[in-house]
Amino acid sequence: MKLEEKARAGEEVQRQREEEDRLQAEEEKAAALALEQEEARQREAKVQKMEELTAGFDSSVNQALEALIQAAGELDITANDMAKQAEGNEAESSAAASAAEETNANVQTVASATEELSASIQEIGRHVAESSHKSNNAVSGAEKAATIVDQLNQSSEKVGEVVKW
Repeated sequence: MKLEEKARAGEEVQRQREEEDRLQAEEEKAAALALEQEEARQREAKVQKMEELTAGFDSSVNQALEALIQAAGELDITANDMAKQAEGNEAESSAAASAAEETNANVQTVASATEELSASIQEIGRHVAESSHKSNNAVSGAEKAATIVDQLNQSSEKVGEVVKW
């Protein structure tokens, strides 16, 4: 009878060890999953911050462009006014015409600069959009990698169970 009790006690100790090993493996898996989730959250926060910065930059550039366009319009109005005054005063007509031409040239220069600035802004916007797209792709790749790691963990557990038998 004592041998049977010792055998049962040995089996019970073995079951307890196996249960402890299983619980420890579950705790390690839960900790790894929590770490992966935190890293994914941090990546998402970074992408969101980049999008906010991009939107703020776009807004600032658009405001600056609108102010420049308004100034160019005011310069054009001023040039037209000067041309009208030159027509009314024959004695100063040649000087006024010269000033009007110079102002008109300046307006053309400003208009050219505005077009170049607009093209630069569009190019910057394209680069920002491309960077945002690449960031989103990186986040997506990281999430896929996390899924694969989880699947590998599950597979390794199954292999471990088979090995124990």
